Amino acid sequence: MNQQPQMGWQVPVIQTATGWVATVGINPGALVLREAPLVTLPRPYDNNQLSLALGQLNVQLAAAYRQLPAPRVGPNQDKTIFEYFALKFGDQLGVFAVASQLSRSFGPNLSRHWTGQFLEIRASRRIQANQELLSAPFSIRALLQPHVGCVRSSDWHSIQPKPQCESCVTVSNEESAVIRAKLAEILLGQGSPKPPIQRLLSAIQWVNAEHLECFKNDLLYRLYLEYKDQGDRSNAMLYLREAILQTEHLIGTEDIRVQHLHNELATL
Repeated sequence: MNQQPQMGWQVPVIQTATGWVATVGINPGALVLREAPLVTLPRPYDNNQLSLALGQLNVQLAAAYRQLPAPRVGPNQDKTIFEYFALKFGDQLGVFAVASQLSRSFGPNLSRHWTGQFLEIRASRRIQANQELLSAPFSIRALLQPHVGCVRSSDWHSIQPKPQCESCVTVSNEESAVIRAKLAEILLGQGSPKPPIQRLLSAIQWVNAEHLECFKNDLLYRLYLEYKDQGDRSNAMLYLREAILQTEHLIGTEDIRVQHLHNELATL
């Protein structure tokens, strides 16, 4: 009889205000986290499919799903949570209690693999003790959390903030929260049936008008992923190149995160 693999964290970690931190060194390829999804849906999905999937959860799992900290930007909070935290794997989307909340970075130290039943997350490079665990930016949440979208944050701590970036330099934390709420409203498409690409284009138009430089690279990168998933190589290359240029503008050409993006372009 096959034994069920052990779920949860496979290495010692602690949770901080911004994410999870390894308490020991982790070698490349080591299994860090194994997790079953709370909810999975096909791509694309509709509201009825989401309601049916949530209705099949037991009380504990349903509570874990609804406790995920998504912004409140419309009447259908279940959909907002799914849009905010869903990760892509193949032709499916899934929401995970832990994996969906990992910190995101263009220089990730984690990689994801979907086995068909659960998600396995492994170290993609050497992780030092007391180093934050970072995944690639594949969810809408990745575009909105401050320590990825903002050059004032821990993940961008070495960057000189750009004076034109109002969310990073010239506004208070409260005003920055308002900016992020507006961006969430555009990206999550509440009250609008716009497909993801149109939402992202609308978001880019808005951040350009508001001079919010630090969000553009993440938005451009997500546009690249959307076009890549649709098999549109021409537009995928276009937006990946734009994401690279914007990232270089923010952090310079020598940063490891820029090198990751150039490597991705070379294999596209």
